[in-house]
Amino acid sequence: MIQFGAGNPGALKWTLLPIKLIELIAGLDEMNAFGPYVTRKSLWDYFGKAFSVDLSGAEKALSQMKTRKIELAIFSKELRESVLRREGVLNPTLQYAQNQLFTRTLFAKSTR
Repeated sequence: MIQFGAGNPGALKWTLLPIKLIELIAGLDEMNAFGPYVTRKSLWDYFGKAFSVDLSGAEKALSQMKTRKIELAIFSKELRESVLRREGVLNPTLQYAQNQLFTRTLFAKSTR
């Protein structure tokens, strides 16, 4: 049985880089996955506790990525590529253009 939070033997632990969890949460927030009244701050807090990850600097990290024009949505891109590769439909010719469009669309809205 999956349990919530650190200290529980059955708790889920995020094993990827924290920035990938930040990107996932930002994407869910962008899509209003939890409704329009849930703040990104509350998502940072919830997911940080649920997966035992320190996300106290998440908003700053996301802002720096946007300011520095560091490629956003790396986690989403890797997830998409993993699924496409598994299904045998990854097209390297279109990959760059598709990723650029996906990234711009995902983070087009201003920070809430």
